[in-house]
Amino acid sequence: MSAAWPAALPTRRLGGIYFAYFAALGCLVPYFSRYLSEQGFGPAAIGGLMALLSGARTLSPFLASLLAERGGRQLLMRLALVLASLLFCGLFVVREPWALTGVLIGFHLCFSAVLPQMETLTLAHLGAQAPRYGRIRLWGSIGYMLCVVIAGAWFDALGIGQLPFLVLLALLVCSGFAFSLPDAHPKSAPREGEEASWGTIWRNPAPWLLFAACFCQQAATQPYYLFYDLLLTAQGYSGFHIGLLIALGVLAEIGMFMVIGRHIERHGLSRLMAAVALVAVLRWWLTGAWPESRGLMLAVNGLHAVTFAAAHALAMYALAATFPANLQGRAQGLFASVVYGLGGIVGALLAGHLSQRYGWGAAFYGAAGLCVLAFLLMLFSRERR
Repeated sequence: MSAAWPAALPTRRLGGIYFAYFAALGCLVPYFSRYLSEQGFGPAAIGGLMALLSGARTLSPFLASLLAERGGRQLLMRLALVLASLLFCGLFVVREPWALTGVLIGFHLCFSAVLPQMETLTLAHLGAQAPRYGRIRLWGSIGYMLCVVIAGAWFDALGIGQLPFLVLLALLVCSGFAFSLPDAHPKSAPREGEEASWGTIWRNPAPWLLFAACFCQQAATQPYYLFYDLLLTAQGYSGFHIGLLIALGVLAEIGMFMVIGRHIERHGLSRLMAAVALVAVLRWWLTGAWPESRGLMLAVNGLHAVTFAAAHALAMYALAATFPANLQGRAQGLFASVVYGLGGIVGALLAGHLSQRYGWGAAFYGAAGLCVLAFLLMLFSRERR
């Protein structure tokens, strides 16, 4: 029998934070390079700036989580959102490239500090209902998808110069939900070793294996985010059809977030994480091997539900199961820095190198290889209780 939601869980406010946060990303991720180009940045300058911003996203989450241990996680999340909003206002007045670069680095340092605090607070509110995390996180995917579509139409009608207005609106909505969120106190019963030190936890192989496997899977996603459009364009796909395929992936992702909790309860964490890695091997290999097959690409893109949504939800639950409550925030910050930050950088560099030397498909073969490694690491991992 499925357990009920915790009585005092602020579901709408948690979902609202995710919705608005990822809505801001829905404006930034697909369209920000175009905005920078309109501001006078050339391709090399845009590439250099993106590298600097990736560095900020790598450093910020773990450092912010250490600060949150002293000043309070909820306070830090609110402060980071306020500072991010204020810094983003600089885009309305700053025009010099170096000044704009400074503003954007400051913004990303603050904005990247928010997500680990959101994840930690959500899991703290959920307590023993952690497998139901996906039912809240799906609102982030909905916000991202809607904003990609709405912003694209908005920019076509009014110009890319409207981007700062839409991002700032999403930031203000996110801040509003954050300030309305009640304090979170872990609801799960104390486990053995609840007050274990950070060093003691890392003497166990479980966190090393978890981080290494998730690092490989995150690095493997980079060819999709960087070169999928170029791969399909080379096969004669129109922009409309590429957009439909990506939208299908996001819809499948939302569906998976709705049901992943019951699968965790039924099949167990370790078995599911290994299965996700195998599905990722299949997805990336097929993408690299037969991109010209439109029917196959339609089916394979539906696997985004597994390779992103299931992978992310399982990783969050694994962190909750591996680290005691007193170390959850630090674990979330380190995970964001190492897996999403450094893993993204390594994956992008590897994908770029393989594509340059051997063609777009080679990057996806490399991704499949990384997921084979992730699967082998999962075989050695053990679920902590």
